[in-house]
Amino acid sequence: MDYTQFLDSNSINWDYTKIMDICKISYILDRFSIEENDTILDVGTGTGMLIPFVRQHNPKGNIKGVDKSIHMINIAKEKFKNVQNVEFQLADVESDDIKGTFDKIILFSVFPLLNNKIATIKKLIENNLSDGGKLLIAHPESRKSLNSHIGTRASVYAPKLLDIYQQRNLFRKAGLYVEEAFENDRIYYLILHK
Repeated sequence: MDYTQFLDSNSINWDYTKIMDICKISYILDRFSIEENDTILDVGTGTGMLIPFVRQHNPKGNIKGVDKSIHMINIAKEKFKNVQNVEFQLADVESDDIKGTFDKIILFSVFPLLNNKIATIKKLIENNLSDGGKLLIAHPESRKSLNSHIGTRASVYAPKLLDIYQQRNLFRKAGLYVEEAFENDRIYYLILHK
């Protein structure tokens, strides 16, 4: 079973099995400095679980969620059908072109699932991030905790997270500007700048 099949088969119960830590999410989004009327791309949006938190920081800005699971996107569309300035696109960011440019791009709990991490982040920054925009890679748990359960579900999950400084250095070697890189026993995030 590949990861898209895993998502599709678990989409109905996704919102009921995932616990969102409001304090951690708020802290990470505060560090990301979302501004009023920012256009935001939520990569790997799933059922749109992060969108209410993003809207608290930017209630009037446009948010686009993309995911490669048709079932996840359909659930997200249904959940947000009466919410203005929110749209969804079925897309694999590694192989499909995402239309539009955005002030902020968020990859929340999705980065380890990318097959070509550096190339995908570079493509998103070059093609979809507006001048002066920022891209966030974040996890609301520690690298150690995340890596301990990656690969335990029938090899569905992708390779483990690297030490934050190793990952930062790989981005820098690829010509990408890392504004901030941080991890502790509770969270992991990097902010890249165009």
